[in-house]
Amino acid sequence: MNTIKQYLKTDLCSGCGMCSGICPAGHIVIADNTFGEYRPVAGELACTECGLCLRVCPFIEDTTNNEEAIGAGLFGVVPGIRKNPFCGYYLASYVGYSPGHRMKSASGGCATWFLERLLEKGIVDAVLCVGHGSGPDRLFDYRVASTPEMLRECSKSAYYPVEMSRIIKMLREDRRKFAIIGLPCFIKAVQRAREASPRLKERLVITAGITCGHLPAKSMTQEVAISIGRNPREITRVTFRVKSDDTKATQYCTEYTLKNCETARAYTELEKSFFSRLFTQRSCDFCDDIFAECADVSFMDAWLPEYADERRGMSLVIARSELCTSVFTDAPSAIQPIAIDRVVESQTSVGLIRYKREAIYARIKAARLCRREVPQKRAIRQPLRRMPLLLAEAACDSLARRSIRRWWPSVMGNYSLITKMKRHANFWLNSKKNISNIYSLPFRIIDIIKGSRR
Repeated sequence: MNTIKQYLKTDLCSGCGMCSGICPAGHIVIADNTFGEYRPVAGELACTECGLCLRVCPFIEDTTNNEEAIGAGLFGVVPGIRKNPFCGYYLASYVGYSPGHRMKSASGGCATWFLERLLEKGIVDAVLCVGHGSGPDRLFDYRVASTPEMLRECSKSAYYPVEMSRIIKMLREDRRKFAIIGLPCFIKAVQRAREASPRLKERLVITAGITCGHLPAKSMTQEVAISIGRNPREITRVTFRVKSDDTKATQYCTEYTLKNCETARAYTELEKSFFSRLFTQRSCDFCDDIFAECADVSFMDAWLPEYADERRGMSLVIARSELCTSVFTDAPSAIQPIAIDRVVESQTSVGLIRYKREAIYARIKAARLCRREVPQKRAIRQPLRRMPLLLAEAACDSLARRSIRRWWPSVMGNYSLITKMKRHANFWLNSKKNISNIYSLPFRIIDIIKGSRR
């Protein structure tokens, strides 16, 4: 058994590429499918059935190697450590921004500032981070940043899939010390790989995580380009979360650069596509890690009411190791401590707690009713009265995504079909909204009556 067979069995893969990077036989290679998702496929070399790829896969787990177990092993004995049921272990939490990095970052620039400090202090020799890629089929990729200038080129968020196989293979020969930043499932795979490989454990000394709602396929970026009248095959560069005086931090302005050097901006289209989850990967439906609990330090947007009108962006930080908290002792004055409950509140307000800890309960039930294999997750058991609604919402989401995947090959052959594709998908999204309103109406009326009797 290897991750290729496991993926074909469960359809749960985030395309992180760790299985390919760590495969000693070179059997597993990473390729993207027609929807723009990275997936493991068999290469020319034979599999030795060593099972190493299964040990590092973030979606093959039990209670001995999930986020809880990994976090306990890494941070459970740190002096002064505390634990929150949603964000895991934490030593300190901060809010603020870095004046020198803020405008060129997705939020407050704290992640870029922190990684720069690691380089300046000599804690690491280079940082493995996501930056612009090599061509239209790989607009973003992992890069090695050994100077602050190189790091600043990678300071923006990327709502685009990447994979780690190339950089993990590089670490076999490169003896320098590295920090790596990535999504929760990527960092989980890194920690499991560090446990399996002493060489990786020696060379990957700091892990930084980014709070994640879900990882979209490449097709989302292409769909947004088509929506603003641009040919996705002409794209040479994409910049997400562009900041300006006429946009708020909550607006996901996206800038496209085409082969003829023309630029075009999408002001609301990416935001709509991203939050509709039409292009999300199936594995994201069965992920319960919001705050990158396996990382030494986690970064996220400060989605709190007091920062709602802040155009330049604010960051929240969770530090879990003594080394990371020591770096923040000389942080800019604009970075201040904040209660961990406020950090959790910031992601509750955008629906991540509901989606990844509450609604996941119904998705797991539905998958098992259909006899599909899913890992054991930390789902919050839901009241019986909510289950019909949650199951209906999950069904509508699934049907909307199936519609997108069914139409996508035709859309890439004829861009005029995008309106028809969206109409089919929006039918199910609107149905979900209508079902929710109708189902919750009687309960709202009952709550009003009970309140009036008090």
